[in-house]
Amino acid sequence: MVLNITWKGSPNKDKNRVAIDRIVIHWFGVGTLESANTRFQNPANQVSAHYGISKGRIWQWVKETDVAWHAGNLQFNKKSVGIEHDAVQNKHNLSEEDYQLSGKLVAEIAKRHDIPLDRQHVIGHKEIKPT
Repeated sequence: MVLNITWKGSPNKDKNRVAIDRIVIHWFGVGTLESANTRFQNPANQVSAHYGISKGRIWQWVKETDVAWHAGNLQFNKKSVGIEHDAVQNKHNLSEEDYQLSGKLVAEIAKRHDIPLDRQHVIGHKEIKPT
């Protein structure tokens, strides 16, 4: 299955990429895919992610060859791909469709970068920087 990914772009990135060996799972917490897009478009916010998933959609803000500012830790940003997910009212109640999309996206990223699909390499944001 080919994933339908909509390019949005973000100015909040850099080129200091090292070998990618982690995928970081994030939850929007407050807001929506659209409000994340607004934050990620503003250079003053200095925040971004590679991908976002919501309501059957995948948006991409930063190319995997660039560093997105998602983990709150520069060293992890350099070596990881960040994926944002819906978290309605701070609950991780993603739809089954979006869980399936996320799993397929994680699997594709892992395959491209030879990342093992285990809990040491697919981690939550709170495992890097509690929020």
